[in-house]
Amino acid sequence: MKKRVLCYIGKTVSQKGVCEGNSGNYLFNLALESYIVHENADVSFYSLRDFETHTADFVNNNFDIVLYSTANIINPRTKCVKFFTKAKEIISQYKIPIFFIGAGLETKIYDTELKFLNPIKDELSRFFEAVAKCGGAFSLRGYRTAQVFKKLGFDNYYTTGCPSLFMFGKNLQINPKPLKKEELKPIINGTMCLKNNKINRFFKDYPESIFVCQDKFLRILEERKNYPIRYSDLSLKLRFGSSVTSLLKENRIKLFKDIPVWIDYFKNNGYNFAFGARIHGNIIALLAGIPV
Repeated sequence: MKKRVLCYIGKTVSQKGVCEGNSGNYLFNLALESYIVHENADVSFYSLRDFETHTADFVNNNFDIVLYSTANIINPRTKCVKFFTKAKEIISQYKIPIFFIGAGLETKIYDTELKFLNPIKDELSRFFEAVAKCGGAFSLRGYRTAQVFKKLGFDNYYTTGCPSLFMFGKNLQINPKPLKKEELKPIINGTMCLKNNKINRFFKDYPESIFVCQDKFLRILEERKNYPIRYSDLSLKLRFGSSVTSLLKENRIKLFKDIPVWIDYFKNNGYNFAFGARIHGNIIALLAGIPV
């Protein structure tokens, strides 16, 4: 008998079709879909927003298991703390297990002692406990996130890494090759890298390098022609660093809304190294067989 799976998954496209937020989240969602859509499961996909509106009766009576696609869910921001409280109330009524997939930790500084937990530990613990009581668990992005569970005394987790890394199966091979400097054709991602003067010089050193945007430029690249003053060369330089205008003129800033196209572009254009601050931008390079 097929398992009836309720999957809450993130949306990154607005009603107008404009990509919002981080386009790398497409990879996260696509990877999760590739795992659970098979002949032994009857999967129903809903938006993350539906999690708070669905009644417990609807969930318990129609499904056998709940999956929730998440990312940096463990976060001291106010909206995250509010989510812990709301999620605890919802999950406490579940009679079936819920699994949070790819849960990660995000803090502004590298907090080695996990001091950020002090003001939120009660809300977070009640949330973890509600998941455990219904038979659920968390898959975590890394051992850093696992430290939070250990510190709070919970063991309902598995340290799996980001699900997107395993989209093509468990036998992904990356084979770095020795390269001369003139052979290096790098991909750089993350606006913090674009603003960094030390990294900026790589665009001059490697004229075939590209910058791949996942968030800040999504609207800019689509609307620059319509709003030339708002997105003038000067305003872009002030916001994103000195190299941005030359990269735009040379067509070296790229963005992708379709994951297979993104991977194929990396594969088919001779890129041989990727570097940057975005996890999914780097994982897409790995999926294309490129060292990161």
